[in-house]
Order: sequence, then structure tokens, then C-alpha cells
Amino acid sequence: MIILFTACSHTLNRYNAQPNPPKIILVDDMLNNIEMFREINKSKMPPIEFWDKEGNRTYGKLVQITRNNIIYSIGNYYKFQDDSLNIIEEIKSVPKDQIIIFKLW
Repeated sequence: MIILFTACSHTLNRYNAQPNPPKIILVDDMLNNIEMFREINKSKMPPIEFWDKEGNRTYGKLVQITRNNIIYSIGNYYKFQDDSLNIIEEIKSVPKDQIIIFKLW
């Protein structure tokens, strides 16, 4: 019964800050030279953290870097569909030119 309640509630399990130092830190327009042609496999998505020009700090997991955007997941939730329980990633996108500091683990 608890699993069914959780599955239907769509509670987002947000990704949080990492305790260890990041592997890569990019500042300002350094991010503009990076592009990925495929999405990262869900099981291998690395944690990220970035600050935008408005001063907002965002945590997530990297999905893809396109020519103009960073596509990332802010968390996941469980959804019950067709007699099975699925994990759904909450995907967001932010323009590269809005990011001041980008960290990747």
C-alpha cells in the first residue's frame, strides 16, 4: 500500500550537492566550446552544479550538452503505469549563455 501511495503522489526526489571536489569547473564562456552529440545513459549521468546570471544555484545530473543548452535532470519520481512502476527523470534545460559557473563530478 505504501508503494502505491508513493507511486501516485509524484514526489520529486531532488539531487543534492556532492561532498567531494568536482572533476571539472568551467567559468563564463568556457562552456560554449563543449558539445555532446548523444544523451548520457541514465545510469551514468554525472552530478552537476551551476550558478546562473541571476545568482541561482542549481543541482542535478547531466543529460546532454547541446550547442546552445545544458540539459539536466533535477531529480526523479516514481510513476505507476500499465501495471509497472517506472522511474521518471524530471528534465530541464538552461541556455549556456545564462551559466556563470559550471561544475561536473
